[in-house]
Amino acid sequence: MPAYHQALRPRTGLGTVSAISGPLPAAAREAREEIGVIIDPARLRFVHAAHVANSAPESCPGVFFQVSDWIGEPTNQ
Repeated sequence: MPAYHQALRPRTGLGTVSAISGPLPAAAREAREEIGVIIDPARLRFVHAAHVANSAPESCPGVFFQVSDWIGEPTNQ
């Protein structure tokens, strides 16, 4: 079953992207840190971008990816 970002499916990671890493490595890192799974950044597929209002102290862009395989069982960390 595909895993989606926080806004599309529960128990998935949500984090920030540094200018150095870029969105794919950041998404894989957040998956490891937030839900304990290992994802190959090359397997991530972009599915959506949106302006996310009222998500934190200030609004931010949201970038959403789909992945169909990972290592580990997703659990909240």
